[in-house]
Amino acid sequence: WQAYLRGDFERAYRLGKKYGGYSLIPAIFGEILQGVYLARTNTEKKAFLQDAINQIREINELMPVLPGDEAMAREYVLMRLGYSYALGRLVEDAPVPSILANGYLPQVINAATEGLAVDPDHPLTLAMNAAFDANVIRRVGRGVGYFAMEARPVNAETDFNRAMELVDDIAIVRYEYANSLLYIDKGTSADLAQRQLQEAAQMKSLFSMEALDVLYARKRL
Repeated sequence: WQAYLRGDFERAYRLGKKYGGYSLIPAIFGEILQGVYLARTNTEKKAFLQDAINQIREINELMPVLPGDEAMAREYVLMRLGYSYALGRLVEDAPVPSILANGYLPQVINAATEGLAVDPDHPLTLAMNAAFDANVIRRVGRGVGYFAMEARPVNAETDFNRAMELVDDIAIVRYEYANSLLYIDKGTSADLAQRQLQEAAQMKSLFSMEALDVLYARKRL
């Protein structure tokens, strides 16, 4: 975790693979950040994210977390969050027929829903769930989004507001909210989206992921 928190993702990955088990969580999260923020090409991005997705699937099969297992609930939520985030980033710009043919939409929403079932007040899981609804609307429209996945703008807004009530100083929640506003209704939401990005861009970062999130918000702004 120390290597991950300071941004040494390669070392975090090597140590996670060496020790195995739940040491793989910081390793995989570092790999996801490497793909989302630091990959030099789209091909490299996809390779990082697909490898992380495959490893999370393997971990879930080897070490299932049973309902009521409070000791492992935190790790379970982290893994489901990582899975939905990585898969969402992998397919966010993929052709719609490919997304539907590979069943990506149910996989993303199921991971986010399972995380919320374990911890209904996890701000990042709430934000990812909301961002998913907004992305569905962006790609297939409001009508198809609602009938296919029950994605609605009001769902996204409610979840983001709840996430920011719980914690208001996480840049990724702010910029995902801004992105979602633009996806759903760019014409009337541009000012609010800009304010969210301004808030995120001014936040102080305490560790690697927060620093990358703040930099992304500044770039997006």
